[in-house]
Amino acid sequence: MLLIIARFLQLLLTGLYTGLLFADRIGVSPIRPKLPAAAFVLYQQDLHLRFGKLMPVLLGGSLVAGLIALILQRRNYASKEFGFTAIATLCTVGVIILTRLINSPINETLMTWQVASPPENVMQLWAPWEGSHTIRTVIALLGFASLAYAVTSRDSSFPFNAKFDPADKYSGI
Repeated sequence: MLLIIARFLQLLLTGLYTGLLFADRIGVSPIRPKLPAAAFVLYQQDLHLRFGKLMPVLLGGSLVAGLIALILQRRNYASKEFGFTAIATLCTVGVIILTRLINSPINETLMTWQVASPPENVMQLWAPWEGSHTIRTVIALLGFASLAYAVTSRDSSFPFNAKFDPADKYSGI
């Protein structure tokens, strides 16, 4: 039962943080350079206040749930489920590392900028954030895809994954 809970939480939290990163990268990143500097700073500061609290919960929760799932599956370390769960968990670690090394320090600097007088080269200062953001989004997508595969490729002995046999009206129950 603990494995089912850990798998569910890892899938949910990984899906949420991946969706947020992907939506920002596809929907917002192309628009940011078009904003006037003051509007960019105001927007990013407000966004950081919201996501600065949410992302650590999603990333940390996904990592903990993934580690618990791996520990509980350790006897089946040669299975596809274990391998793809490990890939997904390592991808979360990669996203956390990029976020802590590049994105978070730039966000902290951003929070010191004045909306009324933003730096003249605001987009040049922001460029490393966007580059890291693109890489961590790709890593997150790879991790989520790996986790989705792990969840759907379980052995038939795993709960809630019985094989369906059309000849057996009770199959899969």
